[in-house]
Amino acid sequence: MSRPTKSKKTRIFSPPRAPAIRPGPEGGARDQNRRARARKLCAAGLALFLEHGLDVASIDQIARRAGIGKASFYAYFHDKEELVATLLAPFRARALAAMDACLARIRAAAGFEQFARAQELMAAELLATFTDNLDVLRLLLQEARGPASGARRPIRAFYDELVERAVAHNQAARAAGLIRDIHPRVVAFINLGAIERLAVGMLAGAELGAPADVARSLSEVMLAGLRRPR
Repeated sequence: MSRPTKSKKTRIFSPPRAPAIRPGPEGGARDQNRRARARKLCAAGLALFLEHGLDVASIDQIARRAGIGKASFYAYFHDKEELVATLLAPFRARALAAMDACLARIRAAAGFEQFARAQELMAAELLATFTDNLDVLRLLLQEARGPASGARRPIRAFYDELVERAVAHNQAARAAGLIRDIHPRVVAFINLGAIERLAVGMLAGAELGAPADVARSLSEVMLAGLRRPR
């Protein structure tokens, strides 16, 4: 896998609400201007968070970078925490959808091979999510180790959601006799650790091979040791 570059797709960050004053009809000129300003604030916030960290980057700096008055910031976001949640929302929705689809496949699996296939499909979608959202991925990895407070709260909450879904995968597979009897949370932490380390390698530009091969290798690592002895 060659060094990842920023996605050329236009990211659409949806503002959490319309301003209370003169919001205008949905799709109208005011609504379009509101969304454009919200996107500028999101882009400015993401850039500053990556440059300086969540704790250091201020609302004043974000507003200046976006070319918008500080008072206008609060028409779109209550605080930095809500801005971070908005930045994270598309990434979070796609990643959790991949994990939920995997759980449905696990519950329908008739044997280990189908369980393995469910894991491989999830790995491929997670890698695609990473590739399409490299800056958000950088922010997640940068801030995930900090305290779960303030602007970092949405990131830590997302990590908790990932863990609980991974635990649910392993509980379902173990209950169905698809995998060995290993504590589901231990397996979840091991697998998520492998995914996180792979993400770090992607961002560092490590040579990893073709995306399909990476997904296959990731699923093989995740499945290592889980197959029940014959």
